[in-house]
Amino acid sequence: MEQSIKYIDESLKAHFLSLYCLTVSDSDVDPKELETLYQIGLEYGISKEEIQTIVLSPSSKPLLPNTIEEKVAYLYNLTRIACADGKVMQEEKELICKYVVKFGFPQENATAIVEYFLKSVTEGKIVNDILEELK
Repeated sequence: MEQSIKYIDESLKAHFLSLYCLTVSDSDVDPKELETLYQIGLEYGISKEEIQTIVLSPSSKPLLPNTIEEKVAYLYNLTRIACADGKVMQEEKELICKYVVKFGFPQENATAIVEYFLKSVTEGKIVNDILEELK
């Protein structure tokens, strides 16, 4: 197990650490949030065990996405985690807002961007839908 984890890109490890931080941000780790975290892992080719290793023994430095596509995917996945249990807590919204600003978006647009992602995820949009809308 330990050998396979080192082949996962550092930025992907950082991404999953951020997703995990969101699952625990409201002090109520809902099983649906963890299921969503593991589902996202499968979409990226990372097993449940590898995700557990990443979050239990983090070795990644915070790495920020570079391209708009990476930023959108990151925010989309954070929002999926926040929406997984059917209730988005204020703490979760605030954490996503922090990422929006970290990614270089203007502070004054952060809340609107978070609301857009929340609406998009609730409507069942996928990342590609959002990227198309941004063109």
